[in-house]
Amino acid sequence: MKCLWVVGGGIESIPGILTAQRLGIFVVVSDLNPSAPAKELANFSVVADTYSPIDTIEAALDFSSSTRKIDGVIAFAADVPQTLAAFSAKFGLVGQSEQTALLTSNKLLMKRALRSAGINVPWFHSIDSHNDLTEALERRQGKHILKPVDSRGSRGVIQVLPKSNLKAAFDYSISFSPSRKLILEEFLTGPQVSTESVMHSGVGWNLGFADRNYSELERWYPSVIEDGGSQPSTLSRKIQKSIFEEVTAGAHALGLEEGTYKGDMVWHNGQPYVIEIATRLSGGWFSSIQIPYSTSVPLLEIAIRQALNEEIPDFGRKIKKRKAVAIRYLFSDVGEILQNSSDFVTPKSRFLIKSEISFQGKSSGEPLKSHVDRLGFVITRGFSRKHAIRQAEQLIRQIKSQLASE
Repeated sequence: MKCLWVVGGGIESIPGILTAQRLGIFVVVSDLNPSAPAKELANFSVVADTYSPIDTIEAALDFSSSTRKIDGVIAFAADVPQTLAAFSAKFGLVGQSEQTALLTSNKLLMKRALRSAGINVPWFHSIDSHNDLTEALERRQGKHILKPVDSRGSRGVIQVLPKSNLKAAFDYSISFSPSRKLILEEFLTGPQVSTESVMHSGVGWNLGFADRNYSELERWYPSVIEDGGSQPSTLSRKIQKSIFEEVTAGAHALGLEEGTYKGDMVWHNGQPYVIEIATRLSGGWFSSIQIPYSTSVPLLEIAIRQALNEEIPDFGRKIKKRKAVAIRYLFSDVGEILQNSSDFVTPKSRFLIKSEISFQGKSSGEPLKSHVDRLGFVITRGFSRKHAIRQAEQLIRQIKSQLASE
């Protein structure tokens, strides 16, 4: 029985753990939270900081010396590339290099590497001070995005205009950066998409493609809040191919030769542009539920077998189906108070694939600031893309109506 080490015990790790165990694999989960939900399902669990390569490796050395050999390491929806890279280097496992992990952990380093390789990226500028931001926007027009180089979950990411309160914008965004560094990027108009791919022996397989929904950017201004995604894409196969080729070229530019990679992409003025590339499996149930349902591609199994240096079955190399699926999120609107309902039940629907609503006593005295402020989601299927979206939006309306009446 092979042993797979999973970095991160959050709820989105559960489908990956169950998939591994179905394949007859012994699963170890490491997480700093001793009560992390995925630990209950693991064959073995340890307490270790997922963001600390040293802490995780020390725990793994103790385990491997006393229990069994570790054959692979992976993370499901956890943004921990440096921990994974250091782990795989220490134990001689399949994985990205530490240099690749460094580049994908710092948005400024990533953009510089991509631009140097000729990859399409938005105009960007390093920001270290309020004066840097002011001077940069004096020479620019239109909307830009200001964000920490090293944050997650859209924390500290905001829209800025030359007329914005730049001192307040800088102070807010920098508060989410451990390194105290920001990046300013031009906001590119056009369809935004999420891609999910596997690099195997230097060849990229595009296994997931979804349109991202940013229809309410103005509503949440200056925050940048995504309200889900939809499959199949409305973009032509030719455009999708062009986007995939650009994100794969970007992954190569970052040094990835083996492993999964996700792209945040935009189709702007007839060309694909890279917003970000992450060398990991997507969160938001994209890799674990949305892609497998829409395409029938067993993405988690592919990633697990790759991490264990096993042969990847041919059935995982192409998208053969494109069924309709949509995800939409529940937000607390300004002025609306949501009750803490631990016994809340999502309205029934034969088109509902999965839902998760968690209030935790949250209320909405202030506008949304990041994806952390989302209160839940619904994932729905449909006879068509429009039908799947309609089902998701209808369920969100029903949930909000039900909460308002409590």
